Amino acid sequence: APLGALLSVVVQPLRPLVSPCFDLYVKYGPQEDRPVFERPEMKAMFCRDIVAATEKGIRAPIYDLSLFSRPWPFDPANIQVPIHFYHGDADTIVPLSHSEYLAETIPDTTLEVLEGLGHFAGFMSAPRVLDRIGEVWDQREKSDASLSPKELELPSRDSSVA
Repeated sequence: APLGALLSVVVQPLRPLVSPCFDLYVKYGPQEDRPVFERPEMKAMFCRDIVAATEKGIRAPIYDLSLFSRPWPFDPANIQVPIHFYHGDADTIVPLSHSEYLAETIPDTTLEVLEGLGHFAGFMSAPRVLDRIGEVWDQREKSDASLSPKELELPSRDSSVA
């Protein structure tokens, strides 16, 4: 908390520099992510997000960083829904090995490695991701059509996996 409070004081005056700092990141950051950030609407979205995230200080982002170094409060092997991961093989922020581990650990999971794409591969592959969501949705509707109304009810919070 003290580090977050201190950094909040330092970051507040820097908020007007978000656009030029973003431009520097695009220029010198991972080459694989540049096509995403060169789109004006993406720059506008990310700059708005950065300003909003720092509006009340940066305690929350500092807390997020501290959580990255801690074990999760659940076992990923207990996840009981199908998952389809997309991961750029040129991601310099989250190693591909993280998605590979989760794909091996979580039942009914697939991993699609996106060649030559970086951390923001999802933005570069939006049509592919949305097509996959549509396929899963269609499959789910077909399987749900054969279920009774009772079987379609969501589980209560008491029966959820901790």
